[in-house]
Amino acid sequence: MFDVAIYTDTRANEAVDGIDGFNFQALSEGMTAQDRQVIRDYMLHRVVVGWNVDHDPLEHPASFAYRAHAGRYYLSRGISTGVTNNGRPGNLLTQAIATSDPDDFGMMRPAQFLGARNWSLEKAPSQTLTQWAAPLEVTRDFEADALRDMVKNDAWAVAHFAEFLTMVEQVTDETSKRLVIVTADEALARKWIALGTLFIERERSLSLSIRGLVQDPMITKADIVAASPAFGPQPDPSVPRAGVNVIDLDRRLIAPLEASESALTQADWFLHEDSATALAAIDVARCWEGFLGRDLATRAAALASFPQNVGDHRNWLVAMQALRGLAITRQDDDLMFYGDDLLDLAVTCAVETPEDAKLAGETIAALMSTESQDLAAGVLMSVLESVSGIPRASEALLLALSSARPHGRLTWKDEGARAQASILLSQVAETSEDVLLPATLTVARACDVPIADVSRAEIVARVARLWASSPDLTEQSASWEHREEIVEELARVLVRRWCSGGQDDLRTLMQGTWTWLTRNSALTPAMRVCVEQWNSAVIVARLPIGARAAQLRTMGQIPPDSWRLVWSQAKLPANYELFMMWAQTQREITDEAGEWLFDQIAAALKTGEPAVSLRELLVSLHESGIVVRYRRLSEYAAQVHTVAQYCCAALGSSTNPNPYLPTVIAYVPTMSPLMLDFLGAIILRCPDTGGVAHLVGAYEEWARESVYYFLNTRENTVCGMAETISLAVGAIQGRLNAPAVGAEDFLLEVCDDRVRRGLVYQAATEQLVDRRVLAAFEDFARDAKKGRFKRKLSRVAIGFLNRKGRDN
Repeated sequence: MFDVAIYTDTRANEAVDGIDGFNFQALSEGMTAQDRQVIRDYMLHRVVVGWNVDHDPLEHPASFAYRAHAGRYYLSRGISTGVTNNGRPGNLLTQAIATSDPDDFGMMRPAQFLGARNWSLEKAPSQTLTQWAAPLEVTRDFEADALRDMVKNDAWAVAHFAEFLTMVEQVTDETSKRLVIVTADEALARKWIALGTLFIERERSLSLSIRGLVQDPMITKADIVAASPAFGPQPDPSVPRAGVNVIDLDRRLIAPLEASESALTQADWFLHEDSATALAAIDVARCWEGFLGRDLATRAAALASFPQNVGDHRNWLVAMQALRGLAITRQDDDLMFYGDDLLDLAVTCAVETPEDAKLAGETIAALMSTESQDLAAGVLMSVLESVSGIPRASEALLLALSSARPHGRLTWKDEGARAQASILLSQVAETSEDVLLPATLTVARACDVPIADVSRAEIVARVARLWASSPDLTEQSASWEHREEIVEELARVLVRRWCSGGQDDLRTLMQGTWTWLTRNSALTPAMRVCVEQWNSAVIVARLPIGARAAQLRTMGQIPPDSWRLVWSQAKLPANYELFMMWAQTQREITDEAGEWLFDQIAAALKTGEPAVSLRELLVSLHESGIVVRYRRLSEYAAQVHTVAQYCCAALGSSTNPNPYLPTVIAYVPTMSPLMLDFLGAIILRCPDTGGVAHLVGAYEEWARESVYYFLNTRENTVCGMAETISLAVGAIQGRLNAPAVGAEDFLLEVCDDRVRRGLVYQAATEQLVDRRVLAAFEDFARDAKKGRFKRKLSRVAIGFLNRKGRDN
């Protein structure tokens, strides 16, 4: 449905909002306040200043516009209507429509709806308008056939149509050029714009901006602009301009430019082929532009839409490039509809060069990752039959296919064809150099065409020898066909090298090359355990950092030296859960790992940010029983554990004075970042007010931060908020300034947080908050609201003074 609005000069009793002057006179129920603002800003008819001096006001050129904004699509048309209600010149009327559903345009382009039959361009009899049902019916001259006839019946238009389409293409280029259409005929301008947008892909046409008729197109912000010479001289098309193309329909002039290949082709389709077929081909071409590029998309659309019985090498290239591009971008529907036509053309030609074979290999690999497995099989059979007699063609095909690493294996519907492909590939392998055998086996596995029995033994022996002297083949081996047979000859050497812990072996292990070894029966039990543990470490290391801790919990023991893999890219304190899980599930932190971890902790503490999570990690290192080889880390973890125990004891003691507070105070501010939650709880809950005063006085900034941190990390539930608000109100009413400021910081956030503020009042409703506490909170909230602007000014002033001080 399209929402509708009328904007004009109104009396108060006519206006929707009761205000006279230029205003909305009528709206449909779906027109929002945002819609009205967009219409005011972008869609209104504009009366050119001074027009009424020498012209009849009613002869002022009409206007139109299209624009997409914030998920809505707007069209408008407008006219001048003479004088306003108070007798002044310049009255106007704009009728605008809007929709949120792009499907409301059906198969048409938005610009065609500028010719919809619904436009009335007059005041409504009431303030309420009826929505327009979609899709709208357009007048015949805005239908595609009529727009084509408009061009065909004009010799000048036919002669320059491809140039016009080139201008339209440039509107949507990455380095776009605006299109300016000059004509005094407003209806003609709308038609040519509608015509041009037929050649723009549907989704892209929705994002265009259109404006006409305007006085100065050079300053009008829109992709396509129509300008009227009735307003004065307009840009000369013959003068080149950066970023703008101009066509003058009245003077029969067009900017000098060379028509593109795609524009020439599509212009020919439009003018000479069946209308429906031509538009369908154009739609396909424009749809494929984003995947294939403009010229290739047009050539491919021609092959798919206007089939040929026999192709030539040029058409073979187009078909292969199109199949590859559509497959890479996973256009499964288009491959289903048009793939067979493209394949039928391709199989009529043979590979002629290594470059052709490489393209074919890339195409097969791309098609294997789609639902069009039959297309991949068809291209493979055709190419295997034709590469044998062309030097380097087999190498190009195999390398392209193997390096592409398609997802999944090719699915064959015809076992006979699969058997023939197996024979053809075996012949390729027998005549290939050793260096190409890994690629051959990768292709055999990916395409599900095993090496024929008669050739297999020799091929397996050659590959095993090559692999033993070329460790870089490890990455490829997982994709080889017959790999279990090959590994029998290689296992002893591989296991010895892998167990040595060399960096090359670790690197290939991380790439997943040897995962299959954990299931190989030739390995000894002890070696299998080692392989399983390292592969477990790889499984953890491959996960996103945030998911590794959960996986580590289920893995059991992994080698202590695998920390380099499992901890890769992890940081403290952001990923402390990973290190916590390591401490809880593993038996050792090596000396080097401990030093790295200690440096991470020290760097995090230097930032001065809250580090409660680091305390939890250090306490876990001390309590878990894991062997920490790095002495400084072990000693520091023990020290943090001791301080945490004192904090817990201080919190749990009701004795006054609190016997544990002096020890806690001794570690302020050294360990304050680690103990923020404990310190905040002690300050707010401990009955030893004198001890708390000493704790606060030890470092007031940390006292403030501790109170804020403790309050802000409490559970956001009704019960939790009831206690938290009570503690915060108690703090601001207390005699200690730093805790009061920390509590105020927290309460200010509560006041600005609708959810937490709602929890406070829910707690009050459930009588979980004392009335005096609630009254104090409400007083604070009122003061906070009044002082918000003052606080902002104060912060700005403080920031200015601080900067000034630093500059001096």
